[in-house]
Amino acid sequence: MKLMVASDIHGSAFWCRKLGEMLERESPDKLILLGDLLYHGPRNPLPDEYAPKEVAAMLNDARELIVAVRGNCDSEVDQMVLAFPCMADYAIVLDEQARTIFCTHGHVHTPEAPPALRRAGRHPVREPRKREHPERRVAQLCRLRRRCVRPQDAVVVRRSYRLCAWRRR
Repeated sequence: MKLMVASDIHGSAFWCRKLGEMLERESPDKLILLGDLLYHGPRNPLPDEYAPKEVAAMLNDARELIVAVRGNCDSEVDQMVLAFPCMADYAIVLDEQARTIFCTHGHVHTPEAPPALRRAGRHPVREPRKREHPERRVAQLCRLRRRCVRPQDAVVVRRSYRLCAWRRR
């Protein structure tokens, strides 16, 4: 699985176009956006070619590829104009080898304050009862998967304008 990771567009049409060019060139399976998509925030200067509506339209065109998390400058208003979910503090991505990739912006979860996830193997998944609704079973599996991290799994976080990744031991 080929992943592309981007963060901190801050409503810059210039940088979003660059991201679009890279998407076309690289053809990833997923685009992971680590927050701060449309708004620049009160502490930051206006970015190059600040145009949040244009950025929203460009990102919405790639919505099938996007897995996004909320950054410290994102708000519920941003979700109203984006066609993909972006308000979670973190996202879990599984690759084809069933490795877990924990994705976050870095304002909540950091290497110094990692997420409270349990290691795999402590919570066996029980077989579903015959009358159990399939959607309930999927929800149970998703909850268990979010809590299970193995040594080969990775955590990806945008922090201090650089991309960090660390493995949980």
